[in-house]
Amino acid sequence: MTPEYQDADHGQAELEKMADFAEAYEEGQLAFDAGSYVKAITAFRRATQIDPDGAIAQKLNKNAPGFLQEALDKAGYAALKEQEFQTALGYFGELARMDEAKGRAGKCAVFSRQGELARDEGNYPRAKTLFEELDKFDPGNAQARAGLIETLHLQAQEAVAKGKRQEAVGYYQYLLDFAPGDSNANVQIAVLKRQIRLRKTIWIVVGILIFISLCVSAWALTSDSILKPEWACVDENFVCTLTPTNTPTHTPTHTPTHTPTLTPTHTPTHTPTHTPTPTHTPTHTPTFTPSPTNTPVPFVGEVNRRGLGRVYREAVGNDEISILAAETEVYLCAQAGSRYLVANDYCHKTTPLGWVDIYLIEPLFPGEFPSALVTPGVPTHTPIPSATATP
Repeated sequence: MTPEYQDADHGQAELEKMADFAEAYEEGQLAFDAGSYVKAITAFRRATQIDPDGAIAQKLNKNAPGFLQEALDKAGYAALKEQEFQTALGYFGELARMDEAKGRAGKCAVFSRQGELARDEGNYPRAKTLFEELDKFDPGNAQARAGLIETLHLQAQEAVAKGKRQEAVGYYQYLLDFAPGDSNANVQIAVLKRQIRLRKTIWIVVGILIFISLCVSAWALTSDSILKPEWACVDENFVCTLTPTNTPTHTPTHTPTHTPTLTPTHTPTHTPTHTPTPTHTPTHTPTFTPSPTNTPVPFVGEVNRRGLGRVYREAVGNDEISILAAETEVYLCAQAGSRYLVANDYCHKTTPLGWVDIYLIEPLFPGEFPSALVTPGVPTHTPIPSATATP
């Protein structure tokens, strides 16, 4: 083939190439003007592939690469508007290879929009992560800073609403790393710390009160266990056996006498004679004591509220053997000195409980306690009546 023919063939190929370029360019232009950016991108890509070095575009004064960038930018933001984030990132990534600044701006817009949507949905942790990634991708990005600050404010408010004050303080302190001059964050930190201190104080006080209450309850239980004999002794179905002996006695006096009189005497009422009749010789042991009959008159008293009815073994002395509760009714069997001999039932039916101070007993019978059952004083050299029972 001669050079002339070679030149002719080359020229024909160039013309066809220029025609294909022009066709693709026109198709892209029409699609771009119609807002069909995806079609425009396809057409402009074909045009740039036909003319990679831009020689034809320069001859025809057609800026296919420029229109491709515009189409990618428009398509990226259109996808972003429809929340097609991956598609948008694909367009902006291709744009960044042609124009880094425009591509970066598009990607920042995608990250920012994703963060805003997560924040609006109440997904604050994801929103925080997205804004942090945006700040790393484009340090100093205003959208990243503003979005993160607003998200941290919302996270802190949510934590406060849930009663997580310490967590809220952490969000505000993190916020101050991005916005040291945020006065609202500083005020909220001060308020929350004061509330946390107050809450701790309240819990300490409550803990002390609970501890005191437990101590009082434990003391009450211990006291109840100590006083259990008292309740057993006042039970009408229970008879206290205090000091078992072989000789039961209900002797309230220490002066032997044949007749119950108002004045105890040591002399017998019968004068001994030489007649064969038996004589009555006084002895140191009582030969007659006031004793219940088959038809006794009950003398009942009640333990008053001035104190516990302490029951003693003897008419004198401090040998305490039991305790009677306030308002407990008892039968009065005898009186010696300043104490009554008391029982749970008729004195002839049951063993006495012991001796109780008179001032603790409120009489529930008319008149005075019978003098026949009273021993005014208890001589220290004579045996002292005691509360005993037959085993």
